[in-house]
Amino acid sequence: MARGELVICKDPDSVAEKAAEFFIECGRKSIAEHGRFNVVLSGGSTPKLMFEKLAVKLTHATSQIDLKDIYFFLGDERMVPPNSDESNFRMANEMLLKPANVPEANILRFRTELKPNATASIYAAAIREHFDTASGIPAFDLVFLGLGTDGHTASLFPGMEVLHVSDELVSAVFVPQLDAFRLTLTVPVLNAASAVAFLVTGEDKRDVLRRVREGDERLPASLISPAGKLVWFADEAAAGQP
Repeated sequence: MARGELVICKDPDSVAEKAAEFFIECGRKSIAEHGRFNVVLSGGSTPKLMFEKLAVKLTHATSQIDLKDIYFFLGDERMVPPNSDESNFRMANEMLLKPANVPEANILRFRTELKPNATASIYAAAIREHFDTASGIPAFDLVFLGLGTDGHTASLFPGMEVLHVSDELVSAVFVPQLDAFRLTLTVPVLNAASAVAFLVTGEDKRDVLRRVREGDERLPASLISPAGKLVWFADEAAAGQP
């Protein structure tokens, strides 16, 4: 049995629109229930369109969401300066956070100016401080994730030891195939979320999307089984539809 709810959209633009609407829906619910909305953004190229649409929605009164009640985190990051073209933070900042005029105090980015392990430790500490918890796994309200053709998500790649971490919030990982360090939230953190939304587009993702939804444990994305809702926003090409 396939895991999660599959929302099939006509094209990448429709995926972006549906995902932005889901953000607004989850945001209203979270703020109504506990006064704020804690959301994790994904990196890569797939969420760009969604960020653009979401920035517009958040600046309109019809969203019924006050920006001061939304706190933005990143699911993973490259060990590059925040102004680098490869920075997930820079992409999110330029496409969403700045255009929507999100208060700087509501944005928690990885401090990649430091060494990898220090960056991971500081980010974990910032998360704990935000959730006011010294132990355990805090629960984000919404986590956005992407899906690589190799089944990776965030910076959780096949065969890596970080996949088995059970008590850390953030890990610095060396990815041999990229010859680079990455920073990532761990599986327990992603699975503690009230809602997880994958954005998947393109025919090249068709096979891996099917395998992950069927629970192929060789693929890291198959380990994502949140406590709350799991939704896959996929275009027709990725979903295998005409």
